[in-house]
Amino acid sequence: MAVWRQGKQTVVQAVLAEAPDPRAVTQAPPSKPVADPDAWLAGMKLVDITPEVCATRNLPTTLKGALVEAVQDDSAVALAGVRAGDVVLEVDRQATPSVAKLSKVLHTDAATLLVWREGRAACVMVRGK
Repeated sequence: MAVWRQGKQTVVQAVLAEAPDPRAVTQAPPSKPVADPDAWLAGMKLVDITPEVCATRNLPTTLKGALVEAVQDDSAVALAGVRAGDVVLEVDRQATPSVAKLSKVLHTDAATLLVWREGRAACVMVRGK
């Protein structure tokens, strides 16, 4: 499929599959948070990706982002399909290598998140409730 971004054509491959039920919110096993342990951002409890987190979660060591530890059931991100265990890589095409960076760029009612889930990237469109 060809798409146009910033005036340039790019060819991408798309895989169609049934989306998971966004109401089936799960809790990921706890890890040692780098950020404030009580910090919830837009309905997500987030921690920075560290070598320790990569080792305990079997994540690639090159991954840079914010790990979603938990999702509030009634939040916009839960309704959009964000799940515990996802890694937020980008918000509106801006890299989010840490929770601090993510909190600086996530400031609107609607956003497109690029998340790493189960070995591949996926886009999640979040709309305010």
